[in-house]
This record gives sequence, structure tokens and C-alpha cells, in this order.
Amino acid sequence: MKLSHLSLAMIASVSIATISHAAGLERSQQPILPLFIEGNYAEVNYAYVNPDLKGTDALGNKVPNMMEDYGMVGAVAKIAPTKNSAVALFYNGPWGVDSSYPTGNMFNNQYGATEAHVKTESIGIVAAGKPTDRNIWVYGGVEHQSISGNVKGATPVGLSKVLERANVSQDAYQQLIKGQKAGVLNAEQAGQLKALQTSSLAPTLYNLDFDKETTWVPMVGVAFEKPEIAMRTAITYRAPAKYSVHGIETISSPLGTSDETHSLTDVTFPQSVSVDFQTGLSRKHQLLGMVNARWVEWSKFEVSPPLSTQLRNGEPLAEYADDQYSVEVAVAKQFTPRFAAEIRAAYDSGTGQPLSLLGPYNAVTSLAIGAEYDLTDQLTVGGGAQYLHIEGGEIPSDDPKTPALSMEDSDGYALGMKVGYHF
Repeated sequence: MKLSHLSLAMIASVSIATISHAAGLERSQQPILPLFIEGNYAEVNYAYVNPDLKGTDALGNKVPNMMEDYGMVGAVAKIAPTKNSAVALFYNGPWGVDSSYPTGNMFNNQYGATEAHVKTESIGIVAAGKPTDRNIWVYGGVEHQSISGNVKGATPVGLSKVLERANVSQDAYQQLIKGQKAGVLNAEQAGQLKALQTSSLAPTLYNLDFDKETTWVPMVGVAFEKPEIAMRTAITYRAPAKYSVHGIETISSPLGTSDETHSLTDVTFPQSVSVDFQTGLSRKHQLLGMVNARWVEWSKFEVSPPLSTQLRNGEPLAEYADDQYSVEVAVAKQFTPRFAAEIRAAYDSGTGQPLSLLGPYNAVTSLAIGAEYDLTDQLTVGGGAQYLHIEGGEIPSDDPKTPALSMEDSDGYALGMKVGYHF
């Protein structure tokens, strides 16, 4: 079932619009499939993503879209010194977040807004070869990744912090609440309860600025293929990305702005395993099928800068409850020698509850279409569009009965394009 390079290439390239908004902080699955495109090849791609997330805070205020739209640029340059070897350079932005809470809710106050702008870049080199069997590829390489950004958290002081400062236990506070409901509080007790509740709503703003940091990330993989039926299975392991982030932390409150705290925080982006499978489905109808599966170990991700951890009573600034599991299925058809198109559906399990304030969403279900056209024997163009259904959830507060933020199920879309050149 021999298919032309067009159909084989589009599985690797049109999908630029389909892995653009995933669990945790993931923006790109860092695909390695262009490594297997026949001959020498170069590509530049771009994706635009517009998620629309909204919810309601603990005070009943509506929180409109707090996730900003963003763009992603990727590139690859691959050469094949021999028929059974290849070397490729990859550029992308594997992780990131752009969020900002608008006015009119408890996450935006007189000192500023809860927002996060984290950017990563990755430049990697991957080499592949067939050591013995003509149907088996072994590949490996290393990526140089960098991270930089700013995180702000505009939140009330919080009841637990106020009780701690006032030396009032949770049991004593609950007794005041019960007394208020029963109408048996005296004036002093009523005044104390009101003061505690008012103080707990006092605004604060936590700010973390961190400089650009870099690290090296190794990856390895193996692939088995049968070109006569356009079949290939590739398994790729990518190691954790470990950073030591130098940051400056401050807290603003009615008492003023704290002195700058210079901190060092260890941040480890998760390891992952990806399985990419494709096979010809019909020679007569020129159909190609694909299944991708992926595991990302988000359950061990944690960001705990010292001042933030103190402010949050020992809770990390960011963490996730569960690992991410995703699966993607696609069917591509070559309509003419120069034109092919595909449709694909995907499900990403998310990272579980509770949600993260910096990226408050869970599972993502998507449906995408894409197409690619050979302008010449060397030059190809492609594009795709993706619909996103984004599952909501809750962010807890001091009161277990009232979440700080309840997120609705939401929607979004992504658009992607690429230009490829065979040489």
C-alpha cells in the first residue's frame, strides 16, 4: 500500500493545530514525526489558540475569560545523510501559560490582577539510524530548554491566615459561626466575628518575577516500520526538564509592600512517553490512519517559592493532582497527487481536581480538520482548524463548602498553518 510523501508527511505536519491546548502547562507535544519524512526537509509552522474560560468566584462574581489567546511558532530542519540515517533540528515552545483575571472579582484588586505569563523555548537535535534491521529506527537527542516569566496572585488574605494571626482556632471560629446562626452572640463576640471575616477579605497581591533559566533535556526512542503498507510505530521517551529558578518575590497588602525576597526554587517539568502509530487503510481510496497516545507525569509537578508557600500556609503556588493521559485518532485521505486532507479527534484527560488558579481547566476534547497541498515538487503548504471543548472544575478555598472559583465547561478554537520544503 505505497502512499506518496504527501499523505505520509501530513500526519506529521497538519497536526500543528491539534496539540495546542493540553493539560497542565503543555502547549506542544514536541513531535518527532518529521524525522521520518523521506529525504531532506525543512518546515516552519504557526498555530493561534483562543481558549474561552469563564467561571464564578466565592462571592458570586462572574469571572469572564481569564485565559489569553496566544501564538506558537515551530520549525524543523532535517537532513538524511544516507537512506538509513537522519539528523534533525527542532524548535518549539513546549510549555507555557498566558492568563489574566479581569476586574470585577476577588482575583483582581486594587494592587493588581492574578495573572501568569510563562514562556519556554526548546531547541533540540535528534539523530536517527537503522543499526541492523532495515525496518527498525533507533533515535535519540538532547534539547536545550529555557524558561522565563512572571506570576501574580491577587487574592484575599484568607480566613486561615487571619485566624493564625489572631490566635483563634478553627474550633473557636466555628463556635462563633454557630452562635451567630443561633442568635446568642454578645456584642463583643459579634464584633470579633465581624473583624475576622472583614480581615479575611482584605486584598493582597503576590508577585514573582524570574529571570531566564536554561537546562538540558535528553530524549530517546525507537520506531518500527513497514513502508509497503505505510505502517510505523514510534515510541519516544523524554526526560524531566529540571530548573533552578532564581526569582524575586514581593507581597502587597494594606500594610504596604514587603521587601524583595530573592529566592531559589526547584522546578521540574514532567517526563513523558509518546506512542505514535500510523498505517495505510486502503490503497484504492488512498487512506491513512493514525493513533497517538501520550502520558505526562504532572502529578509530581510542584512550584513552591518560599514567600508564596508562607503566604499560602504551606501550599504550593502551582501543582497538579493527576498525570495526563491523551489519545488522538486521525484519518487522512489523498485526493489527488498534490492534495490531501485529514480529520482527527482527541481527548486529553487533564490533570484532575482541584484546578490550578493559573490555568483553571481540566480535560480537553477536540475535533480538527487539516489539509496540505504541494505547490511544487519541493514546496508544500498546509493548514488546519481545531474546536476545543474544555472541562471546568473547582479551586478550593478555606471553606470546604465554598470553592474560591467554580469554572464552567468552556470552548475554544485553534488555527494552524505550515510551509514545508523538500530539498
